[in-house]
Amino acid sequence: MAGCGGSAGPAGSESPMPTSSAPRAAAGPAGPHLGQCGSVTDAEVAAATGMPQPMRAVRDTVGCQWDVGTLGVGSHVSFTWYRGSPIGRERAIDNAVGRDVSDVTIGGRPGFSSRIGPSLCEVGVDYGADFFLWSVDYGADTAGPPEGGVCDAATSLAAMTAERAQ
Repeated sequence: MAGCGGSAGPAGSESPMPTSSAPRAAAGPAGPHLGQCGSVTDAEVAAATGMPQPMRAVRDTVGCQWDVGTLGVGSHVSFTWYRGSPIGRERAIDNAVGRDVSDVTIGGRPGFSSRIGPSLCEVGVDYGADFFLWSVDYGADTAGPPEGGVCDAATSLAAMTAERAQ
């Protein structure tokens, strides 16, 4: 079986596959622990967005999503923690699809905001080899963003996460 076990040497001898105890090179300094759902509560999501009683639809080790109305088609808010992924790639994708992208600073950390019209905004915050992203999308099933606008809601959530990062 090629590729399994040791490599074949002289007849009757097998040498073990080389192993290394050296740590892998990191893409950059790892970010802090952000806590489940970016350390933001359901009530804080509702207060920041003005959405009625967001209901968490997805919750795992790297993100959370709150949906209002019909799952997948109504208004929703999401938090995602990207470990070992460069924030520049996410920003480049947003630029490539024609979003209005601008620089932001949240909790003293660089990042970006990305907006499509008055109803969708994402805010990403850079932590070296890691970054997190808050996305707020107002569908037709809500009254729309609070007075400050959709990016104010996403920025408020990002600021809470950055402030609570450990």
